[in-house]
Amino acid sequence: MSTSTGTSTRDVLIMVALRTARAAVAAMPAELIMLGRSGKKADAGRRRSLTLAIAWSAHTDRRLLAMARRTSAHVNMSLRSLERVRDSNSDAAALIDAAVAAVRRAVEVSRCYAPANVGAAPAAPRDDAAKAGLDRAASLSSAVALVADRMGVPREAIEARSGMAYRFPLPEVALARRTAIYLASCLHDIGPRPLARAARMSPEGVRKACAAIEDRRDDPGFDRFIDSLAEELVAA
Repeated sequence: MSTSTGTSTRDVLIMVALRTARAAVAAMPAELIMLGRSGKKADAGRRRSLTLAIAWSAHTDRRLLAMARRTSAHVNMSLRSLERVRDSNSDAAALIDAAVAAVRRAVEVSRCYAPANVGAAPAAPRDDAAKAGLDRAASLSSAVALVADRMGVPREAIEARSGMAYRFPLPEVALARRTAIYLASCLHDIGPRPLARAARMSPEGVRKACAAIEDRRDDPGFDRFIDSLAEELVAA
């Protein structure tokens, strides 16, 4: 675990909360949480909603919204969904209470690894626009390097405007590029416009890339893969 800055420690704690909540919800029987709904998409949506609500209930941190790519409105809806499930029967309520307790324990255990950094004041804002631009480029570059290594796509292809220039399958290049953009946006809190400048693309392209990866996270395997990449970037 990286503890070189307060921000890194904060991000690690949030990721622990989300990961623990996600694991707890994944283990919940569908018959207890679906409330009559059915279908793979409905199940994935309900589990994602409960994951957000449980993580938020156990570890309320505004940064969690950015890392989960959710808004306050999403949290409110998720909390209402959580209460409906909790009120449906005592077994569901017990599972939810146990999940919230598990997230709190996991966060506290992780907090013990870097007590001096938790709650540290954030770094002072930099007025130097050029320096800020270099930082954004460095953040994106780190994400690209990791994604290239883990997904087996040449870094040059990810950074190029066209994957055809490197005779590499375009869908794989596009997925790798979107993954790098998503990670840089979530973990380094870079907005669409500055990230678009660093990636040499449009802000709308950045938004679409992040939305595409978020949609793919309905697949549990891909979701775990993104979590593992995020953990590596935070720990670097």
